[in-house]
Amino acid sequence: MRILLNATDALLSVRAVRRYVTEMIHGLGNTTSGVDLHLVFFTHHGLQVKRFVDGLPEHVEATVHWKPVPRRILNKRHKRPRRELRKLAREVDLYHETTIDSPDFEDLPVVATIHGLCPLVAPGLLPADFAEDKQAAYERTLAMSGYFAAVSETTRNEFLDLFPVDPDRVRAIPLGVSTNFVPAGPERTAPILSAMGIESPYLLYSGGIQPNKNIPRVLRTFARLRREGVFDGRLVLVGDNHYTPDQLESLLETEGIEGEVDFPGFFAPDDSRLPALYAGAELFLFPSLYEGWTSPPLEAMACGTPVLASNASSIPETVGDAAVLCAPQDENAWVLEATRILTSPGVRDDLRAKGIDRASQFPWSRTVVKTVAFYESILQKTPSPKEIRSKT
Repeated sequence: MRILLNATDALLSVRAVRRYVTEMIHGLGNTTSGVDLHLVFFTHHGLQVKRFVDGLPEHVEATVHWKPVPRRILNKRHKRPRRELRKLAREVDLYHETTIDSPDFEDLPVVATIHGLCPLVAPGLLPADFAEDKQAAYERTLAMSGYFAAVSETTRNEFLDLFPVDPDRVRAIPLGVSTNFVPAGPERTAPILSAMGIESPYLLYSGGIQPNKNIPRVLRTFARLRREGVFDGRLVLVGDNHYTPDQLESLLETEGIEGEVDFPGFFAPDDSRLPALYAGAELFLFPSLYEGWTSPPLEAMACGTPVLASNASSIPETVGDAAVLCAPQDENAWVLEATRILTSPGVRDDLRAKGIDRASQFPWSRTVVKTVAFYESILQKTPSPKEIRSKT
């Protein structure tokens, strides 16, 4: 089974998509997967491609195709050269577009991963031009792809509500938690946190620092816990910041917490500092307004940290009963539940135990196995490109 996987976002994307593509390469490239893996990189960054391929684990076996793409069309996947696509199609049985906006492979079966539908179901949470671009990309993906891997049942259901697609062509394949997220005590986390200038105790948020993640709810909850004498520590916001300096300063000033919040920045999936940040936190806050799938709450759980999260979109499906859930806009509920967790050792211990167990149910190997099964089901009912060409 020869699978061509778009590996570009292992280099160029951030957060969940980058992690997903990297883990899929590691899993599908294992000889035990039953996949003859081909990777294609659509980018002009040849040195980045070489460094990434050279750094792959020894167990990963893959044929690598580097297709330099002019800068002007780097983010326009559907405009990739047709001649190059036809050449690639002759060597494989199926193409997997790991995000949206698949190029046209004509007779080749195409699977596209749907990471979330925020631009379609909640466009007001995103910048208008970004939402419009993504809406157009989804329409092209629908035209170019015959099969779809949704990252959650929530996303699958939303996709089927929006588009006239045969449900058998859309499969929910949840993502995973990397094995480097494990519980760790102060003896392991303290030196790492100290080197970053992070002081304990602290509350933690991890993810994009942007409006659709409901960052004001994190700040307000922290500010009220401090004012009401519940928590006398700091707040740490981990991730890439999408606010302007003036916007961020205004948010902090509104809550009166200037100088009380740390911004250590974005950490790559394999950065050892990220698990330490999770493990050292008293409580993980995640009030996001929309998620197609969400890794940070599970990562926090895997590290033994109690989680207080939003009950919106796919988050309840992801965390199950191992987190405390609140409506994302219910200010009092967030403060009350955070207070209950922080002041009750029994509640914290229960959430830690449930969280570790819940996170263990999402190994990346499970995602890979389910994806391979999806490939097999598609190829069983789809003629190979060679068979198609022999009939013409």
